[in-house]
This record gives sequence, C-alpha cells and structure tokens, in this order.
Amino acid sequence: SNTGPTRMEQFRKGAAIFCNLFPLWTCLTAGSALLDPSLFTGVDTKHFTALIGMLMLCMGISLKPSDFERVAQRPGAVALAFVGCYVVMPALALMLSKVLQLPSSLSAGLVLVSCINGAQASNLCTYIGQGDLALSVMMTTMTTIGAIVMTPLVGKLLLGTVVPVNAKAVSLSTIQVVLAPILLGMSINAKFPKFVQAVLPFSPIV
Repeated sequence: SNTGPTRMEQFRKGAAIFCNLFPLWTCLTAGSALLDPSLFTGVDTKHFTALIGMLMLCMGISLKPSDFERVAQRPGAVALAFVGCYVVMPALALMLSKVLQLPSSLSAGLVLVSCINGAQASNLCTYIGQGDLALSVMMTTMTTIGAIVMTPLVGKLLLGTVVPVNAKAVSLSTIQVVLAPILLGMSINAKFPKFVQAVLPFSPIV
C-alpha cells in the first residue's frame, strides 16, 4: 500500500521551498535592518568570519577533489568570470554614470562597487540552485585574489586614482572563509561519507 512520503522526503521538499525563497529572506532581512538596525547589532563583526566559514563548510562537505579537477579542465569559464568582474562590469558602471550624469563622487563609488565580486553570496546562490558549486568557488577565489591587483588598476585607469587594497588582509580572508572551510568539508566528505550523507539534507537550511 502507498504509505505516502516519508518525513525525510517531506523535510527535503520543505527545505527546497525555504531555500528557493532566499531572495525573499534577503529582502526581509535587509528591510528589517534598515528599519531597526538594533535588531542585528548583537552579531559582532568579529563573528562574521566564523559565520561565513560555517557557511562554506556546509558547502564543502558536498564537494570532492574530482569536482575541482573537472573545473580545472575549463579555465575559460574562470577567465570569463574574471573578465566580467574587472572589465565588463566596471565599463558598464562608467558608461551608466556618464549616461545618468552622476557627480564624480557617485561615479567613483559606482565603478568601485562594480569591481566587487559575488563572494560568498554567489556561492550560496549556486549551492541553493544546485549549480556547479566547484566552478563558483573557483571563480570566487580567483576574482577575490585578483582584487589585490585589479581594483587599484581599474581605479587608476577609469578614475585616475589608485584605490589601495590590503593584500595581506584579502589573502588571509580568502584562506579563512573560503579555502580552509572548503578543504575541511572535502576532508570530512572523504573520511566520513556516511555521516555527510546523513547531514547533507540539512546543509542548505544552515
């Protein structure tokens, strides 16, 4: 006889719906922060690294070395993301600022914001959307490290001024919130595959 969906199947379905509403949760959270910033002041900035690291760990347990080996065979995709981040978007931002006749301060801000990569938000959206997470992580890592050179260069070429970037801080942050959690997650996946399969359905919610 048909016993209907199991609790785990029901949970997976509910989790999928919850995760697919990620844009809604983002808008609601941002709106709440604008209306009442005190709601989030309890989360100290010093905890951000640990929270983002936990996020990347949840993604890392779903990856294997073979995923990155596959991505390494597609260097063009990573290069395309790099060009999009540091050539296409800054050029579009500069063009938009000219069309809208923005003052120099706003124009500079728009160009600089356009140089910022998707960071962990892009990885999260890729994970929720069941996209190529290994490719997303590789793109994020390359564009983040590239910011050390490219952000000052783009600033000089498009704005006529050099925007300093703390290379040591960027490198350390990349290791702490991207590489280390991902490598740890992959190690856990390799050593304890049954455990990973048991907790994997809960990772998107976390």
